[in-house]
Amino acid sequence: MEKDTTNTLGNKAQISFSIRQADKIYFVLVENIAFACSKGKTVYLVDFNGNKHIIAKTLETLEGLLSEQQFYRINRQMLVNRKAIKDVETYTNQRILVHLTLLTFEEAIVPRVKVKPLLSWIEKG
Repeated sequence: MEKDTTNTLGNKAQISFSIRQADKIYFVLVENIAFACSKGKTVYLVDFNGNKHIIAKTLETLEGLLSEQQFYRINRQMLVNRKAIKDVETYTNQRILVHLTLLTFEEAIVPRVKVKPLLSWIEKG
């Protein structure tokens, strides 16, 4: 049975992203992305080796291109790969803090309205 890799648009999910750096273009495989985050107006893809790649797409665009089975939008600044989640802990005001397998720019705090959907998504695999 083939794993469902459709995205929120109902299309097959993205396999890789092209990254432009100076006069070169290289590719980052989606399976190697631990999380995507925005800092200011810049969006980064961070791979499981901790390398940061600036991408010319918004988080909203990335969310539509990535598999809902593999990635979840935990807040306005971050999309996380299921495989990058180490654990979660309770946080103030009914929110949770997601600990990833690598360092992030800022704490990965899930707002209380997204806590139940996130926990359900993690459990359903």
